[in-house]
Amino acid sequence: MKLKKILSIAVLSSVTAVCAVSCSEDELPGFVHADKREVKLENTGLTSSGDQALVVLAANNDWHVSRKDEWLHISHESGARGRHNLFISADPNTSSKSRLGFIEIDMAGKTEQFAVTQNGFDYILEIDRTSIELDIDGAAAQPGSHIRQLQQTHHGQ
Repeated sequence: MKLKKILSIAVLSSVTAVCAVSCSEDELPGFVHADKREVKLENTGLTSSGDQALVVLAANNDWHVSRKDEWLHISHESGARGRHNLFISADPNTSSKSRLGFIEIDMAGKTEQFAVTQNGFDYILEIDRTSIELDIDGAAAQPGSHIRQLQQTHHGQ
């Protein structure tokens, strides 16, 4: 009876040891996640409130930025396991057209990507003259060129 009890304890201990070893060798699947899929910036390179955009990144392993457009700036290019606040900004956009860029995070072959949309610059044309001479292409008129004359008229009442 005593031998049977010792044998049972030995078998139970062996099973427990095998389970403990196999559980510690099993790794969790790679996980990297950004809380936003898209960030919107004004032409200044900041958000409409004047701040850098915030993206919260969660990863269960070391990560790094594997790709980003050169006009984009990110506060951290790499990090360890955990949650990270990534602050995003951009160079000013002096074009009148919006632009779209991407930031891609890589963690052991698993990637997470989010888009950054930046508004274009709103151009305002103000004219303080009453008469302007332009050539056919809109440049200042040269002698002998085709001229279109724009005249602003004021009606007094």
